[in-house]
Amino acid sequence: MKIDGLKEYKGKIVFHFVLMLSLAAIAVMGIFVLTHFYTVEIPYNFVRTTVAFAGFLFILLNASFLYFCFGEKKEDTGSAAFAKIWCFYGENKEKKKQEDKIPRTKKALLALPGVFGIGYMLFFFGISETFFANVQEWLFSYRDIVIPATFFTVAFTLVFLGIYIFLLKGKYYNRGIIVLASVFAGLYLQNAFLNTDKFINGAKDEVSHFALALNLIVWILLIVLPQVFYGKMEKSRKYIRNGAVIVSAILFLIQLIPLPYLFVSFEKKKPEGYGEKIKTEYRLAGDEQFTVSAEGNIIVFIMDGYQDTNFEYHLKNYPEKAEIFKDFIHFDNVATEEMNTVTSMPSLLTASRVDYTIDLVESNKKAWNGDNANAFYSEIQKAGYSAFLYSDSDDYCGDADNMVGKIKNAIETKYEIKTDPVRTFFAMTRLSLYKYLPFTFKDFVNVSGSEEINRYTSLLFEGDEKVDAGELSDTLYTAMDRGICMFNFDYYAALKKGLKVEQDGKRIVFEHMFGMHQPYYSIQGKEEVSNAEEQDVCFTILEEYMSQLKELGLYDKTCIIVTADHGFPKIGESDPVMLIKLPDYHGEEMKTNTAPGCLQSDLLPTVLEIAGCNDKRINGGSSLLQLQENSVRERTLNYITTKSSFPPAKKCNGVGFANSNCYEEYRFTGRSEEIDKEKDLVAEKPITSYWW
Repeated sequence: MKIDGLKEYKGKIVFHFVLMLSLAAIAVMGIFVLTHFYTVEIPYNFVRTTVAFAGFLFILLNASFLYFCFGEKKEDTGSAAFAKIWCFYGENKEKKKQEDKIPRTKKALLALPGVFGIGYMLFFFGISETFFANVQEWLFSYRDIVIPATFFTVAFTLVFLGIYIFLLKGKYYNRGIIVLASVFAGLYLQNAFLNTDKFINGAKDEVSHFALALNLIVWILLIVLPQVFYGKMEKSRKYIRNGAVIVSAILFLIQLIPLPYLFVSFEKKKPEGYGEKIKTEYRLAGDEQFTVSAEGNIIVFIMDGYQDTNFEYHLKNYPEKAEIFKDFIHFDNVATEEMNTVTSMPSLLTASRVDYTIDLVESNKKAWNGDNANAFYSEIQKAGYSAFLYSDSDDYCGDADNMVGKIKNAIETKYEIKTDPVRTFFAMTRLSLYKYLPFTFKDFVNVSGSEEINRYTSLLFEGDEKVDAGELSDTLYTAMDRGICMFNFDYYAALKKGLKVEQDGKRIVFEHMFGMHQPYYSIQGKEEVSNAEEQDVCFTILEEYMSQLKELGLYDKTCIIVTADHGFPKIGESDPVMLIKLPDYHGEEMKTNTAPGCLQSDLLPTVLEIAGCNDKRINGGSSLLQLQENSVRERTLNYITTKSSFPPAKKCNGVGFANSNCYEEYRFTGRSEEIDKEKDLVAEKPITSYWW
């Protein structure tokens, strides 16, 4: 073909221009539809790859067309044919060659290493490796998933063997065998060498543009280059195909050899009681949550996320609400050292600092078994008090196992484990695929944590409260099936049934409630409400509780502390509310105390003083009642965050890495709202683990 000018290409140029405009219009319409009507979030890595690949094809299509129009005036060459193929204007003059005849038995044998190897790697070995590497995280046992894993591996093998035996013929079969080896090699290399440090067992990560592009190029080369060699080296095609079979067989053996080692090493270190379907463990029981003592009570309401300035602002706007707190002292300068529930709760319940140099699970164990916790709980027991803790998460408070002998309602409970093996297997498959797939597709199978896998396993505890579904039909969600009321509307509904009175022994009760944590819900739990309305919900609960104490004649004997695990998790807005009603005290109006307190170190010494115990054995803290007003005291604030300069932190009791990896330590002598982020920052330190 000779190219003499552009006139003869006028129609084709117009057609090509219209084609490009049409593609652009489709792209714009697609973006509009996805952003306005498609509710599922599209993974960022996939979007980046799609845009890059589409741009590459667009450039290639236009370049090939320009070459076709302005190329050399020669007969069809390879590159000219390439241009015509892309523009759909040329004719493929290659003669169809006679297909190779391959017996079906040989077809099966040649395809088996690749087909079975990929199925085994994705649906058996990958799952097994992940299970044994994180065995402490799972509620289920290996035998729950091994049968579905075996079945699906075999099914995958049979389906694809059928495709290779009956549907692919001649050169298409040979090319298919080569594709198997290419994909097998890509999956293996992705997991072994191409994943970044963060792409481990489902941990989400967003790689750089360069890493994403490089990963895509590697995969394209792995698939395209063997096909090019097969097409060019006509006399060696059979050897190339057989070489692909050998590559698949080697990769399969590489995956097969470690499996016995996994089983043997697991048998040596498997957890005690592994595989048992009936177990016992310590957990917080809620059957006495609304019981008070006739002899005396210290009730500590820990309202999640209730910021002190929020409380003050609400009273300023609704001064009539102040009547509820006329018997209280308002400590308006109590700072928090920890700004998150999972670090604050164990710290304030033990008067111990969080140890970020070790796993938070170990830090909690260390705190609950430390000198301060031992001193506090032994002193109150000597004074005739029993301590009770009510929260919807034993783990976030430090694990009930660590509370035995200190918290009275941390009791041994029997439970039965029931697992849905098929759903659990498919959830584990996502973890396996996440390790092996290229960056572009990882987000489609991302698992945020082990809870996503464990949700198909139920723990049926003895004594769990059986809640009538109809009774809760109007609520959005509830924690009452756990036996502990933590959500505001749950708590209020149970409280309205009335407090019960126990005659023997005095009580210290820590009530960890949803409080001012978002989202805000009404007292019935039917609808979302505003911040001010949610504060009214909290006030209503406190007012109802105190009203019932008065009816029982126990109000004067009871100390009530209203505080929070933290304020708003932002520097300068983190102070928790702190209100204290002392026994046998009545006031005309709420008093304000400006003593510079610290929630985590001072709460327990304050409780000890109110209980009439020795608070000198607790190191690092002081009773708020003994602190001088307007005094100067250096305090600490830890702000957990993420910085690229620190290594990733693993998840506590979870798969992969946490969203945070370090904390900023601030020390200040004024009020926390006066913290200077530059002057008061004394250190940036890594954390070992975090819950999310």
